[in-house]
Amino acid sequence: AALEPYTVGDLKVYSGRFAADRKTLTERAEAIKSSGGVAAFVSVSDTVSVLLASGDPRVDCRKILPEVLKEFGGRGGGKTDFAQGGIEDVDKADRLLESLKDAVSRAIKLN
Repeated sequence: AALEPYTVGDLKVYSGRFAADRKTLTERAEAIKSSGGVAAFVSVSDTVSVLLASGDPRVDCRKILPEVLKEFGGRGGGKTDFAQGGIEDVDKADRLLESLKDAVSRAIKLN
């Protein structure tokens, strides 16, 4: 399925909730990062996996992801251009994704 980005300023952000495995999502996120975009993915199975990748220095994954996850009782980490983590409560997956998108938008607008 084609993933349509939305733009914040001049930056393409790809986001969505998937049932895909982490390897598939990681590959897609890496491709988006390489093209200079941002990927904010949530994958739902028995828990929620979250993945944030950024090809733009304004979006610091290592800063944004843990901040968002903390609101939902989760944790995560990684590098400035790629971070992942998760939460236990699958009912919060959609709210988490919205919160992540908001945080990305704020980061772009602030810089």
